[in-house]
Amino acid sequence: MQKENLWIRTLSLKYLETNSLRKFATRMSDKEFVKDKYTSILSLLELISGIKDDESFFLRQSIIKKVINSKIKIDTKFPEINIFNAFGFNLDNPEVSEKISDIYKLLIITKDFDSLIKTIRLNRLDDGWSFIKQYDENAFNEFKKSVYKHFHESEVKSLISQFNERWSSGNVSRLKHSIVEYFAGIILNNPPVPCDKTLSDVVSAYDNSIDIYLMTTSFYIDQKISYKDSVGGNDYLDLHHLTYLHGRLNQIVTDDKLLNRLMTRIFPANILRTDEV
Repeated sequence: MQKENLWIRTLSLKYLETNSLRKFATRMSDKEFVKDKYTSILSLLELISGIKDDESFFLRQSIIKKVINSKIKIDTKFPEINIFNAFGFNLDNPEVSEKISDIYKLLIITKDFDSLIKTIRLNRLDDGWSFIKQYDENAFNEFKKSVYKHFHESEVKSLISQFNERWSSGNVSRLKHSIVEYFAGIILNNPPVPCDKTLSDVVSAYDNSIDIYLMTTSFYIDQKISYKDSVGGNDYLDLHHLTYLHGRLNQIVTDDKLLNRLMTRIFPANILRTDEV
């Protein structure tokens, strides 16, 4: 178990994704409200990436100021790092995290959108800004390709019937080993660092910390393939917020329709709407 995630895995905490941060911005100064909450670098990245003019600058600057000033706990690892580490790797993303941190610190003190861009250039953070802007698009395109390549000519009615059987209430827990093995295979085909691990090694190393993400994402992908349904533009990021639910006691707070639909089916105890907090 990684030391920096102990506070997430051993307590009952509420994770605020991007839209929840926006919704609760005015409550972030309340220490009692914040004490059992946490968020992530992904949420901050999404807030920053939406800045494209003065109007969006002022709105998001205000939210980010409140978030940072609240001292809310922030998981600084990217979702992909959380996934790799759950399977026995020991990775971090300090350089990228620091650049994003430097950018949101500049955002807080600049006066408008143009001055933010100029200040980013002066501080040689252009690559960090480009990363923020491109992260969503690049991740979505790869995710969409990975789902669509499994579409085939089988009759949809038959696929849906098989899907419903697989995900019936009595089968869900039995699917876990196959799902863990499937994701371990993906990791071995594209290892983040050179390694001589076998599939068995990677499966055995899995620490159960991202069960909610693995099961929910697998349900989503299986449903998309079975129904031959299109992938939504923000689905990758929405699903990857679930990598921050490291413990089975933690709950994601969101009004996102996709996450509420999926989680209500698979992990109903681990999701709350904003009006339930």
